[in-house]
Amino acid sequence: MSDKTVNYDLEIIREFDAPRAIVWKMWTEPSHLRQWWGPANVTIGKCVVEPHAGGRLGLEMRMRDGKSFPVEAVFVEVIPQEKLVVRNAIPDGKGGVLCEFEGTITFVERAGKTTMTFQSKVLRFAPEAVPMLNGRKQGWAQSMARLGSFIDAEANTPNERVIHSSRVLNFPRELVWKAWTQPGHLAKWWGPHGFTNTVLEHEFKLGGVWQLIMHGPDGTDYPNKWIYNEIDEPTRIVLTHENGHRFQVTATFADLDGRRTKLTFRMLFDSAEECDRVKPFAVPGNEGNLDRLSSHLETMS
Repeated sequence: MSDKTVNYDLEIIREFDAPRAIVWKMWTEPSHLRQWWGPANVTIGKCVVEPHAGGRLGLEMRMRDGKSFPVEAVFVEVIPQEKLVVRNAIPDGKGGVLCEFEGTITFVERAGKTTMTFQSKVLRFAPEAVPMLNGRKQGWAQSMARLGSFIDAEANTPNERVIHSSRVLNFPRELVWKAWTQPGHLAKWWGPHGFTNTVLEHEFKLGGVWQLIMHGPDGTDYPNKWIYNEIDEPTRIVLTHENGHRFQVTATFADLDGRRTKLTFRMLFDSAEECDRVKPFAVPGNEGNLDRLSSHLETMS
């Protein structure tokens, strides 16, 4: 191991204008963590977060040059909404350890704002790890900037840009997820009452394209193109409508008791004006959509 007289430990303190519950879920929910983790040139592919002592934190960091780097860590200590302690070791590719870290994150809320303290201690490292360690400060500074931007967006999204629908479905989450993710099922229930669908393309993956034509009851055809932005099976899907009215849909699937599922359907528009234009037909349309989904689930069960 290398000279321990050089201190590569980090401490970053940030105050966020958001309640502690929001900042906490940025670290403990995969759909949120993947939005900000890593430097500016990194995106996150697979993401597993098990926030309990002994639980796994697993990430696939994707670089712009196409290379991917796995991150595997273990939660050592978890005090809900107060403290996380995470430890990870980076292998050297030769059966040994390149470096090992322990991170401690604490969350303190005062007057609706949250102070987050991030401390990362280098437990051991090999000489070959020095270039990476020298870049840690800049990399984490970029991560924290991304985290701050995402928290601002999450905490301050005006309600006038959002259309929200929800329904408790008397079917298990696995079945509801299947109806949402398989094109043969989607085609049978998607859209308001009276519509039918022709699915042209469906790639259910991160960045995948879903193209369909919705056929209205009066014979009008409505081409639709969607892009999948997030997929966290079986809890969350985020997709963006790319043509016509542009908006983002977040669908969440909450398992209630193993037999019922609460489905939440959230549409986020770029402006309040666009939301107002769509709302008169989107609100009843969404209810019709959920009616049709429930009816189709009856045929699947």
